[in-house]
Amino acid sequence: MIIALGCADASLAGPASKEPFLYLILSSEPLSRGFSPFPDTALQALLLTTGSASGAPFRSANCFELTAETGGSPFVFVSRATSGPAPGVARSGAIVEDGNFVLPFTSTPTARGASELQPFGIYDLHLESEGRTITGRVIMPARPQAAVLEEGGLRFITFPKAAGAAAYYVDGDTEQYPRITTLTRVQLRYDMDPAFVPKNPQLRVTALDSNIVRYISDTTVARTGIEGAFGLLGAATFSSVSVPWP
Repeated sequence: MIIALGCADASLAGPASKEPFLYLILSSEPLSRGFSPFPDTALQALLLTTGSASGAPFRSANCFELTAETGGSPFVFVSRATSGPAPGVARSGAIVEDGNFVLPFTSTPTARGASELQPFGIYDLHLESEGRTITGRVIMPARPQAAVLEEGGLRFITFPKAAGAAAYYVDGDTEQYPRITTLTRVQLRYDMDPAFVPKNPQLRVTALDSNIVRYISDTTVARTGIEGAFGLLGAATFSSVSVPWP
């Protein structure tokens, strides 16, 4: 299901829906800007009412938290003012740079930050929004360990299988297009315009949990990782490695 937001022609809209929609990908640090672009300072989430073709408005919540199976205080998301209309959400990802709920990456003496999210950690979601309760569970995959291999005059990015990863998102400064793959060895194309390649190009491998992979690959799935709402609760980890320019 692709949610069309901000359509100018309201006459195309059917009966409005009141169902909640959540889009949240857990990470302990900002992910690649090619994959569901992440802000640098905080983990952000989109909480919407699905609405209709004429729009899907932001939604409020009086409780939005994650708890770790190992215990400890919860990770509490707080609402934030948004600067514009709700952004588009599609199977390939969502623009969360203007999410309406945030969890800062940095911890404080009184609040846990997203930087404390751990590989292999099991996290439970509890969210109460406008009379609806949304719950979910997600497991953070292991961090991929990427390396560059040269063979037969070609260069590859290689990495062992990361526990808990269903697929990998591979992108980098030397590559024009990112790839989602289940392989652990990917040939570098070096097809980016050299004018846009920095002096120390990096290549990134992001391990995606099964919730993310199922959501972006199966258009019949309305929700993964959550109950009580449409959308996605997923988790991802990444690593980067320097890639020499040929």
